[in-house]
Amino acid sequence: MTARPRLIALVGDSMIGYFQGWAGLAPESEVVNLGQGGDNTFCVLRRLGELRDLGPDLVFLQVGINDLLQGRDTEALTDGHVEIWRTVSILAPLAKLVVGSILPLNSSRLGSLVPGNALVRKANSALATAAEAFRIEFLDHYWLMAGPDGELRPDLTDDGIHLLPQAYWIWLQALKGCPAFGA
Repeated sequence: MTARPRLIALVGDSMIGYFQGWAGLAPESEVVNLGQGGDNTFCVLRRLGELRDLGPDLVFLQVGINDLLQGRDTEALTDGHVEIWRTVSILAPLAKLVVGSILPLNSSRLGSLVPGNALVRKANSALATAAEAFRIEFLDHYWLMAGPDGELRPDLTDDGIHLLPQAYWIWLQALKGCPAFGA
């Protein structure tokens, strides 16, 4: 009997959902894209039941920008993440959980819709602190996509939030370098 390939579940918002090339992350693994455009932490929490049937070996969580865009503060965002983390540990107890930072925005493309990258960085700091307390790996990829001004680089987005293919290529290469994805 042949062992099944390692299963990686990518969970989150449009940053996960819009990219169809995640299989390149770990070619020897099965990669399942569970990203949904517009999702915030509450939406992700409601649909985590999908993990029970999948039985993933690794869960990568990328969610939070929609919480901030909807006016939630960093404390509410962090509380939402912690609830997701607890639920993942129940539904997929053998899975390693890795949490990705919220990526920067490009305020010149978004205008008044943007909560500001200072808030994004504050949220990432709070998530990193909480992840450390819960002994969860936190991957801070903010500066992968940011220019020297802290804004999402204009060559990586056409709307100020969502990523262009070249941005996903950068992200994919960085994730491939993380021990959790190479195991």
